[in-house]
Amino acid sequence: MIAVILAAGYATRLGELTKNTPKALLDISGRPVLDNLIEKIDEVSCIDRICVVSNHKFFSHFKDWADKKNRDDIIILDDGTVSPDAQRGALGDFMFAVDSLSIDEDVLLAAGDNFFDFSIGGYIEKWNELSRPAMILTKRLSNIDDLKRFAVAQVDENMRVISLEEKPNEPKSDLGAFALYLYPASCVRLLPQYLKEGNPKDAPGHYPEWLHKKVPLYAYIAPGEIYDIGVPESLYEVREMFRHR
Repeated sequence: MIAVILAAGYATRLGELTKNTPKALLDISGRPVLDNLIEKIDEVSCIDRICVVSNHKFFSHFKDWADKKNRDDIIILDDGTVSPDAQRGALGDFMFAVDSLSIDEDVLLAAGDNFFDFSIGGYIEKWNELSRPAMILTKRLSNIDDLKRFAVAQVDENMRVISLEEKPNEPKSDLGAFALYLYPASCVRLLPQYLKEGNPKDAPGHYPEWLHKKVPLYAYIAPGEIYDIGVPESLYEVREMFRHR
């Protein structure tokens, strides 16, 4: 199994903070955000490769980061883009990774700015228990404005997704989906069809929104906290929360 980490965005909402540093390599509690995600992935024995997709502007930053780790299992890909106007979009970068590495296996797909305080072992365990279907990580969100920024899922009594809508104006539930997805190889093979149909490439939540109408998709509720660091205020808040940890 391979983990594909999407880190090719330009994080323009963070302004000067990401002018010369990619968001995934910003510092929280004395280390890059990406280190937290790698640490969580390292706890999962079934993942034997990690691919980080970067844009061309920050490719050298990620190469330097990976070189310091001196690990053979981390691959850095350059998607060739140099500005927000030229970016491929999250799903375009996922397809780029699939093509570049000839991926035909199960995938953990994650956004490079994911920052959370729990192990993903339970997520993987549930996925295995259900015979490895497509699966999304969710969290109950009480603030409707927060829900409007995520894909929002409705589930049945077995946690199978019955509806999923990316950034809805009127959320139908309190389950927000975060960018940490489990896709069996059969669902990775459906990605070219999704893109060929002209579906959105920007937010990764659009793919499970399309996918759940074709294959069973299940939700797992996060057992801890996940933090959004998309704007300076939220980054500073998370830095303060984890300052002494």
